[in-house]
Amino acid sequence: MGDYRKNRNPLIREAFKASQDSFSVHPKLVAKMRTFYNSTDPDTFFEDFIWYLRYPISGVTERSPFVDRTLEFVAKFACCFLGKDEKPKDDPETEDTRNVTS
Repeated sequence: MGDYRKNRNPLIREAFKASQDSFSVHPKLVAKMRTFYNSTDPDTFFEDFIWYLRYPISGVTERSPFVDRTLEFVAKFACCFLGKDEKPKDDPETEDTRNVTS
């Protein structure tokens, strides 16, 4: 039998469902999901997360506001793992070439 009957996490399901309705609920959903992520096994979390992510994006041939809002939520959730003071690491070869004179 397939994996489709496995009990999936209802919190993740509800977050994906609620994210389709409005952008205004995204910050609250991101906070809930981050708290849940911190309290659970990451592998199990992402297995369920990807499971629910597949539904809104599979078989989509036209642009849909529901899919757009869901993808925006997923992007916001992914970005919540970046530190606020975190900056992209510079490549050592491109480091401060402004002061180089010929």
